[in-house]
Amino acid sequence: MKTAIIIVVIAVIVVAIIAALVLPKARARKVEQQQAQARDHLRESQERVVKAERAQAAADEEEARLRREQAEAELNAAERTRGVEEQRADAKRELSEAELLQQRATKLDPRLRDNDDVTVDGSVDRADPVDPAAPADQASTPRQSSDSTPRR
Repeated sequence: MKTAIIIVVIAVIVVAIIAALVLPKARARKVEQQQAQARDHLRESQERVVKAERAQAAADEEEARLRREQAEAELNAAERTRGVEEQRADAKRELSEAELLQQRATKLDPRLRDNDDVTVDGSVDRADPVDPAAPADQASTPRQSSDSTPRR
């Protein structure tokens, strides 16, 4: 029996020695694996940061481009609106000048009432021409045309 106890004690001592030699190496391998994994994570995170920063810069540039385009479109629209307003103002001025000229024409010759009697070249085209040498009371009566057919 003593030999069995001695064998068991020797076996326990051998196992303890083996464990003492193997455990530090296993721990060192585990620590080394953790460090390698940590380096991989760090490298991947740095790559993702660079990629995210590039994407952010591209998005910022696109946003700035869109804002420039929008500002240009608004500027063009404002210029067009000003052009239309200028056209409208010019048309109003022309109408005012036309009315003023019509008033002057009526003041100079009360028999002229609207623009239908005035041709494009400015000459007067009247259905009842007025002879400036005719007396005033005959000037307002219509004259018959020179052809021989009677008017109906």
